[in-house]
Amino acid sequence: MPNARPPAQTMCSSRHPTGYDIEEGTQVITRRADIQGLRAVAVLIVVCFHAFPRGPLPGGFIGVDIFFVISGFLITNVICSAHENGNFSFLDFYRRRARRLLPALTVMIAFTLCAGYFLLSPNAYLHLARSVVPAFAFVSNFYFSNNVGYFDTAAETQPLLHTWSLSVEEQFYLWYPILLVAIMKRGDRTRHRWLLTLTLAGLIVSEVLVRYEPAWSYYASPSRAFELFVGCAASLLVSRLALTSRAANLVSAAGAGLVAASLLIISEETSFPGLSAAIPCVGTAAMLVAGARRRPVISRILSHPVLASIGNLSYSMYLWHWPFLAFARTFWGLDLPVEVAGSAVLMTTVASYVSFQWVEQPFLKPKANHLPAFRLAGASFVAMAILSIAIRQADGVPSRFSPEANALFASAKDISPKRARCHASSRRPLRPEDNCVFGGLPPQTAVWGDSHGVELAYALGEREKTPRHGVVQITLSACPPALEYEQPGRPLCAQHNAASLEKIVTTESIRTVVLSAYLQNPKYGDRALLLKGYEKTVRALVDAHKAVVLVVPVPAYDVDIPDRLGIYSAMGLDPATVGMPRSVHEQAISSIRDFMLTLASKYPHIAVFDPATEFCDAVRCHAYSEGRGALYFNKDHISLAAARGLADRLSASIGNAASEKTSFRRTTSP
Repeated sequence: MPNARPPAQTMCSSRHPTGYDIEEGTQVITRRADIQGLRAVAVLIVVCFHAFPRGPLPGGFIGVDIFFVISGFLITNVICSAHENGNFSFLDFYRRRARRLLPALTVMIAFTLCAGYFLLSPNAYLHLARSVVPAFAFVSNFYFSNNVGYFDTAAETQPLLHTWSLSVEEQFYLWYPILLVAIMKRGDRTRHRWLLTLTLAGLIVSEVLVRYEPAWSYYASPSRAFELFVGCAASLLVSRLALTSRAANLVSAAGAGLVAASLLIISEETSFPGLSAAIPCVGTAAMLVAGARRRPVISRILSHPVLASIGNLSYSMYLWHWPFLAFARTFWGLDLPVEVAGSAVLMTTVASYVSFQWVEQPFLKPKANHLPAFRLAGASFVAMAILSIAIRQADGVPSRFSPEANALFASAKDISPKRARCHASSRRPLRPEDNCVFGGLPPQTAVWGDSHGVELAYALGEREKTPRHGVVQITLSACPPALEYEQPGRPLCAQHNAASLEKIVTTESIRTVVLSAYLQNPKYGDRALLLKGYEKTVRALVDAHKAVVLVVPVPAYDVDIPDRLGIYSAMGLDPATVGMPRSVHEQAISSIRDFMLTLASKYPHIAVFDPATEFCDAVRCHAYSEGRGALYFNKDHISLAAARGLADRLSASIGNAASEKTSFRRTTSP
């Protein structure tokens, strides 16, 4: 064994008595109980947030960021200490990571596939199968960033979505050891500067990405790297800071305050990660640094045996909580009843304990050192890949269900056949001249809106097949037709709306504009600003002598309707009972309908079209009709069959708007 340097010369925080986590090293080192307690806090707030998203902690998802900082802190200790002892091995490092992560991950994925066979529709099971290999190969963050979009299976119902954070971490571990060893070889004086520089650069990258690619940046390694670097830098700072007991208490308390404030201030509406993520990350780092050589009050609280025990289970709890919640949401919707969410948390606790005791621990004991970790990992990967391919080849195994149930499941594909070509997204914007026209030329009607206008445009175009009467579709995902409205996460929205208005105004053949949007969408930010921009659009169209039809939003659900209908059929239940009380729908859209009716009374040539009569009776709104089948192709977008059912009535509203008055009058700002 090479001789170690004297402790006074080390630059690593791991050489003091509190040490680093035993699971990351081969030697016996004292485990920092306060770090285990911090892990417990992180996993508890994540689980509680995911189970009760409307609970008292709107920023509960920052638990993942706390984990990132802890990981950076510990892994730097491991590498730095081993390198200074002269016994660091890249091969041993990655072998330990495989033993640490893969056994429990393999069991969780295998269980999820088995459970999905009995619980998921063919389409949902197909989505699950597609995510298996990316999850096992630690690239699921890239997979989900490209596949959890506006029209994909709801993120909350994808059982392996949570593996994105494991992927970020392991991608970091793939290159960080090489970088850190290279930095350490340059000498002690440059280590801190290098890591602090990398942390600052990573924060800048994260802030830029979250501004211009918010959906992608949430899962992307480049936008998350700075969080791990914060922990890395904190690890090296320990050896340069000689905190007194009082200073350690102040630093630790300040760090805990930052984390607590983040839980209350940060929410799903916050631009994240970027600068917002720096708050909980710096707070976590402060607690790690303050507790390294001293025992401040916060560290003593975190070291409580109960928290330390939960911290031991934290990896298993993180692995198991999400599949239970995702399966529950498949049946009960995104807002789970308290008793259902509580049951999922209870099952998580049991599964976590079993996983920790009989899956994780056996592979971490010294007698498991001789196991061929890489060969076992390769065999597990091949087995998972074969299972995934088999399910995909079987198209989600629809043979599990009756023909009637499969017909309802297939409603997920009842969409405009031109949706992929004619509907724009932030990643695939369309120029105004590239918008699709259905029916005859030139177009006399424009359907302008977000994705809720796509099927309406196509159905209207089918109906209007007379010469010189076509329908142009002008739609962009998650972009309501509201002028000068900055839609969160959609930097192209305002520009798209301005260009769309100009195209409509300058196209003389367009006489009527149908505005269709999911205005009650909770992701649309400030409702008052949205409606103000919407009125600007209406006023501009009226000033341009265009008739306008305002489409009241349809009833929106929080479960995938084709899946729910198919499961009901498979269980022998009546699909016609799937729906919501009409009062729930009215509560969601009554203010929007009133706003539209006010606009109709305020400006000329405006008609308000309410699709509710196609979906609702006096008591209940339905997601299925005997004549048309499923009325939705997901949770809130109407199927093409439903759009065709609306086309005749909508066409009549278009005619009414155009003929309401014989002359136009210009309007002024209210």
